[in-house]
Amino acid sequence: MKRILIMIMSCNEDFFIKQEQVLRETYLSILPENMDYIIYRGGYNEQRFNFEEDILELTSNDDLEHTYHKTFEAMTWVNENVMFVNRKI
Repeated sequence: MKRILIMIMSCNEDFFIKQEQVLRETYLSILPENMDYIIYRGGYNEQRFNFEEDILELTSNDDLEHTYHKTFEAMTWVNENVMFVNRKI
């Protein structure tokens, strides 16, 4: 069975953090077994997956002008950590 990863861009502003919680409580809570998600944000000092918050923390700027770079950084992380992603989903 094919596995699907949904990548959700967010940022460190209260409005978007609340939206993340709404997503977790609704759509993301009913994903099929072969699907999972990663929520990613920028503006951190180091690139890592935060297991406590279930967030991919990235070093790119977290503003509107850097959405392309933040998404590229997230996709690069997923590509380089495919074994982690496969275990997560």
